[in-house]
Amino acid sequence: MKSDTFDKIDKSSRVFNDINLYTGMSIKEMEDDLVEKRQILEWLVDNKVRNVNDVGRVMNLYYTDKDDLMKAVEKG
Repeated sequence: MKSDTFDKIDKSSRVFNDINLYTGMSIKEMEDDLVEKRQILEWLVDNKVRNVNDVGRVMNLYYTDKDDLMKAVEKG
């Protein structure tokens, strides 16, 4: 039977290897980075931040003051 679902089979090691090649990030660093970005995206959704300028400001904070942004995200 067919369904409209995605089944995660395995991590894409090629993607991780390519990112490592260009950034020098370890797999652990990449996974941590993805967790942080997911938390930020969930925070944006939970707080109904939908305006492109507001999303841009949050993304700018991620790259300029990530520690303070993550503290705010963790507080909710």
